[in-house]
Amino acid sequence: MTPLLEETETEQSIEDALDRWKTRIRLSEKLGAPKYAMAEYGKVKRITIPFNENGLILVSLDCEGFHEVVLKEILEIINSFSKEK
Repeated sequence: MTPLLEETETEQSIEDALDRWKTRIRLSEKLGAPKYAMAEYGKVKRITIPFNENGLILVSLDCEGFHEVVLKEILEIINSFSKEK
């Protein structure tokens, strides 16, 4: 794998994802709780998924990646953690 972003760009991208997620949380009273968010760019697909109370999982796939399959598997893993509590 060859990173597309420099380390500082990756850090900024993560901070931006956190800010966008905070906006989704603020709107959740009216829209419902966010389950995940996905963006497709020219070179990658990025999925943001909440984990536990304060965590986020950020996943990047190539554009040919089957995001539906990956998303389903991640959500199943997260749900299995939730059931263990």
